[in-house]
Amino acid sequence: SVSGAEALTEKLDELSHKDLVLIDTAGVHARDGSAHAALAAICSAVPAMIGMLVLPASAQTAVVEETLSRLGRLAPACAVLTRIDEAAAFGGTLAALIRTQLPVALVSDGPRIPEDLRPARADELVAAAIEAGRDFDDQPDEDLLARRFGGLLNVAA
Repeated sequence: SVSGAEALTEKLDELSHKDLVLIDTAGVHARDGSAHAALAAICSAVPAMIGMLVLPASAQTAVVEETLSRLGRLAPACAVLTRIDEAAAFGGTLAALIRTQLPVALVSDGPRIPEDLRPARADELVAAAIEAGRDFDDQPDEDLLARRFGGLLNVAA
């Protein structure tokens, strides 16, 4: 654990013999501007670092979209999609990533990092999203579709 850009560069010097060093920052809320500044300072202190945005597949689509919008300013190179095994559905997350053109580099379907990380494959992600959708037995009915797409005012029955 390190605090600040200077301590980070010192620690990275100690680990320079390693092939890969994963740096996990404390969870940052998409609306926390001061945390964004701290992350930007870390990114500028280590120019060789490849920034990855870690997103849980189990997050609501709107949360993922807001995170991509706000943290996208840090220009991550790619995304890591975690908690695939916990997601009831994650097609919305994939759609948000596609809209922002942020590639998914790694996925995880288990709690052990880095052991459960593996390279992302588009065909496997789409198949997993379809399968998760099938397993989720809440199919839209006419009432749900009318409430979502039927206009501004809906009358409760």
